[in-house]
Amino acid sequence: MLWTLLLQVVLYSNSGQSWHFFANGAILLLGGHPPGLSRPGGLHLYANYPQLQIGPLALLAAAALLVFTTTGGWMIASLLMTLTGMAVLLLLEHLTGGARRGDMSTPWTSTLTMLVGGASFLLSWELLAVHFAHLDDVLALVLLAAAGTAVTYRCPTLAGVCVGLAADAKPWALACAALTLALPGRARWRAVAPALIVVVLAWAPFVVADPRTLHAAASFTIPNVRASGLRALGVTVASTPGWDRPAQIGIGCLLGAAAVARGRWQAVLALGIGTRIALDPSVYTYYTAGLALGLLWWDLIGYRQPAPVLSLLCLAGITFPLVLTHDPRTLGELRLWSVLLATAILLAAPRDRPTGWPRRTRGHVRTGPGG
Repeated sequence: MLWTLLLQVVLYSNSGQSWHFFANGAILLLGGHPPGLSRPGGLHLYANYPQLQIGPLALLAAAALLVFTTTGGWMIASLLMTLTGMAVLLLLEHLTGGARRGDMSTPWTSTLTMLVGGASFLLSWELLAVHFAHLDDVLALVLLAAAGTAVTYRCPTLAGVCVGLAADAKPWALACAALTLALPGRARWRAVAPALIVVVLAWAPFVVADPRTLHAAASFTIPNVRASGLRALGVTVASTPGWDRPAQIGIGCLLGAAAVARGRWQAVLALGIGTRIALDPSVYTYYTAGLALGLLWWDLIGYRQPAPVLSLLCLAGITFPLVLTHDPRTLGELRLWSVLLATAILLAAPRDRPTGWPRRTRGHVRTGPGG
């Protein structure tokens, strides 16, 4: 908590860098016109403003915060997003305790892993929540964490709804859609179906109302910066290649499905977001928040004893180099190889323990109102 408060204080003087996108997008979605933005919004929003790469769920949440005025809404959003990051860590700690109940792991290993991995996560989370104020990424990560919780406790409908809502907040969340495949038997389809329904209900109205929506979204590009993982892979085009966004989602889903097939479904979050980082043409530091969360989840339950192996890899390969060197080629290589090494460990490294379903729910799928 002290680490979080310190980061909040340090970052607050240079905060809310992207909040205007959410404020303007929320006003446009509800039919208004912020200064300088005269084209129609509403269901034509994404066709006319493809630069708003923000899901409708996040814009509705921003609209609710704008009740407190643009400035007040941002201040409240910053506090809520910070508290949400701490709540996600508490949730992860709870899931770890349930999964390891009866194991012979020693308490200090869990504490050490949570301290190291939690510090790594909160550093990038505060950049996401305070400096950049990306409400959409925050919502997506929280909902994916909730989906992981629902999978852990065998609530398929709830898991599917959470995955769908995550994609409604930020489309890249589809790279983690393999979470819906982690449940056994027919429960898997009781997760997949609601995920599809929730995604279609949110996005179809925009596509039906304005067929230009898909083309506008597909044609929007950002610069391919010199420090990106995409450059390190040898893709030197000036801006986002047309195949890049579909590849991020498709490869993320394939890696997630491979993890599920190998009994490593808790790796899906890290694999999906790792794919985004490796293939994205930009290098925004807030991208690391989701990766740090997914790697911490694995460090807590992926070995016989909790150990901050991948959390340290994230710090050493992605976070710390930003203050140690300004050479873009070096930063890109480190980013790419850190993700590739983490992916190899998540998919191929030997495991000394089972997949970590809570003992009281092993072999049981809820069929009541919760899923």
